[in-house]
Amino acid sequence: MAKQKILYNEWKEDEPLPEGVSWQNVYGIGKPSNWADVTVNRLEKILYYLTYFHSLDGFIKLTSGTGAISMYSGGDAIQLETGDTSDSYANLRKDINYPPVQTTWDKNRMFHITVDLYLYDVNGCVGTGYTSGLGSWGNGGNFIGFRFTNKKLYARTQTNEANKTEVLLFDFSGESFPSKVFRLKMKFFAKERVEFFAEQVSVIKTMSCVITTNLPTGTANADTLLEFYIRNSVASNRLMSLSYFTLVQPG
Repeated sequence: MAKQKILYNEWKEDEPLPEGVSWQNVYGIGKPSNWADVTVNRLEKILYYLTYFHSLDGFIKLTSGTGAISMYSGGDAIQLETGDTSDSYANLRKDINYPPVQTTWDKNRMFHITVDLYLYDVNGCVGTGYTSGLGSWGNGGNFIGFRFTNKKLYARTQTNEANKTEVLLFDFSGESFPSKVFRLKMKFFAKERVEFFAEQVSVIKTMSCVITTNLPTGTANADTLLEFYIRNSVASNRLMSLSYFTLVQPG
């Protein structure tokens, strides 16, 4: 008969652990003085952020021209739009000023976001860190994420505007007005590689790639958890929306 697997949250501190199991390989720490310490020690090492965009509160919002940022009509997403004036933009950012742990590119990081991208005559980006010429800053910076321009979607890494790597994931050049819902995922392995995944929801098609060059290091811009930016190139309104975002920096 197979042995019943013991759940560690059911294990009492005064009882021995199962054979071959130690506190070190269960929790990455020595045996705690009490069970509350297990939770505290683990959480103190992890940066975790999750939002369903139910409010505009807590975000940095920058616009130019006729750009605007608002809640979607159903209240379950944030909408960015350029308005009808050419070369207008809308920029949404989430920074963390006093994180529970140090934000850094020297630790692994991952994010997952659901976004409705209206790819016709619009340029922009979505990711973690900030970009140059794409987002709100003009002096370059560390960034990992996705760029969209001219009906194409790219995976992108950069340490500044001069040092960047891009890989084409989707090309909708043959479509007149491509509007696509994507689930975008990124897994960053510090100083090694970034794995990108872009799933086009309507047709359940996923494209992926791995980038190993121009990977951010250090702490600069690591406190920008999210940047989402759109700019139009014609005198016509362009809309995009975000409905889910999560980011994790493991301990």
